[in-house]
Amino acid sequence: MKGRFAAVAFLLAWFLVFTQPGPAAASEIKASDSQIRIWIRADGTLDVNEIHTYRLPAAASEVTRQFPESDDYQVHNFSAGEVAGGSKKIGEVTDENVRALPAKMDGAEAWIGVPAGSGEKVLIYAYQLEGPLSVYKEYSDLDITFFSGYSREFTGLENLEVSVVLPGNAGEASIRPFTRNMNGSDVDIRTNGLTFRDPVVEYPEEASYRVFFPSDVLSGAKKTAAPVTLEEAYAQEKEQFRLKAMMKPFRDGFILYGGLSVFLLCLLAAAGLFVPQRVPLMISRPGLILGTDPLYLHIIQRAGRFSPSVLDAAVFSLLEKGRVAATGQGPAKTYRLLCRKDELLPFERELVEGFFRREPGGTWILTPEDAESARNDRRLRAWQETLLQLFEDAGTISRKIPRIVLLMSALIPAAAGVAGAVADGKPVWWIAVFAVLIGLSVFLHVNYYPLRRLAVLHLAVTVGGAMMLDSPDVGAVILLAAVAYVIAWLLYPRVILSSLFAGRLKYAINYVAWKPPRQNLEELSPKEVQLWRNREDLLRKKRLPGQEL
Repeated sequence: MKGRFAAVAFLLAWFLVFTQPGPAAASEIKASDSQIRIWIRADGTLDVNEIHTYRLPAAASEVTRQFPESDDYQVHNFSAGEVAGGSKKIGEVTDENVRALPAKMDGAEAWIGVPAGSGEKVLIYAYQLEGPLSVYKEYSDLDITFFSGYSREFTGLENLEVSVVLPGNAGEASIRPFTRNMNGSDVDIRTNGLTFRDPVVEYPEEASYRVFFPSDVLSGAKKTAAPVTLEEAYAQEKEQFRLKAMMKPFRDGFILYGGLSVFLLCLLAAAGLFVPQRVPLMISRPGLILGTDPLYLHIIQRAGRFSPSVLDAAVFSLLEKGRVAATGQGPAKTYRLLCRKDELLPFERELVEGFFRREPGGTWILTPEDAESARNDRRLRAWQETLLQLFEDAGTISRKIPRIVLLMSALIPAAAGVAGAVADGKPVWWIAVFAVLIGLSVFLHVNYYPLRRLAVLHLAVTVGGAMMLDSPDVGAVILLAAVAYVIAWLLYPRVILSSLFAGRLKYAINYVAWKPPRQNLEELSPKEVQLWRNREDLLRKKRLPGQEL
């Protein structure tokens, strides 16, 4: 149980780390009035300048600039500075009004050191960009997304202006712009470029644009054949935007209501820690303990979980019924069957035939060596399974309810993952592959239900899918669903005590197992004293008398 608690604690810590924004956003740094300009050179290279107005808290010492993570999006020669005076309009900032700031690139993320002090600071970035421009013989295609979905400082960005400057005059009629901002963009087209003006960008990943223009202006660029015609490219972009716009209400609803739902499911899963059999309640009922069979006590104490000490409990039971007797002295005691096998109950007969040894004279015995071997025998677990079925048939325990709860917990991240992929606008093939993988994991849960290590596969598929989504908010909902699953799958019992008598008996057992011995044995008969000591040994997890190997 301690290991499972540790696993859940690790997952919760990982979830909090993964879903927390970077240092800038964590300090509530916000950006506004952003200006971005792309100069496209005749050889197809891209030079980019950005100016952002940041609102910084006093504790801020650095900000981050997170770019989309893609092999087709490479940032080179990144530099940063603070605009300390003069014009703050892009293209008009002079070098003498820029104070250089320390900056370093780490993968798709730039870290910029900022001077201490709260308030507004205007930062300027410059870099070369490789990948977003495709130059074909028929046309050129600039497909660019400026911010990673994890750029929290750009969430709800107001007054974004993006300009594209071509190396020559392409003609207004030959330039075709597309925006992916769900709130729309105002576009100003010129003969040598264009400007997108976005009053509001709700999500960072929606600061995304596509521009088609003639390749004639890129005289020094290498040109290849286009994969589709210009008209087909137009149609594909329009369809993509239509689908995104159609899914936007669903995505917003998924983030809001899905997030609230899985949070409540997390609380519900955590409630599994407080099923009655796990409540650390103790009641003193010596008469109840003395009047209950040792094997029954063991099953109730362990709530159906397997322990090799089930052998000890079974032998105690046979000993008290007079079916076996102990012979020998000290640690060499041997238990000998006193009755015919057909006088035993079926599960008792199966125990004797499976783990006692028959002597040449026909007597069945259990030596200390036989008992130790039986405790390590897989057949002992199978024998307990037959015993649990009897308890379940009698209504003492239930394995159906936990099975339903746990399989439902596996379906939660599966359903959230598929719904999240749809809400995120993933292609049909991507959703189909994810659905097959997560469906296979659920199938394994159904067919190999008790195995807790199935959580590794389920988490790998769920978390892997969540991290591939464009929207971190959608991914966070799926990860929270995975947390609810892990809490339930690792901590919810596989067997619950379903009768009121079993619940009361469990609390009485807790008193014997956890409290120091306090029973006044003088009030008991010699036989009752032995019965009580047998139960204390069993419930305190001691082995058979005389067999402490």
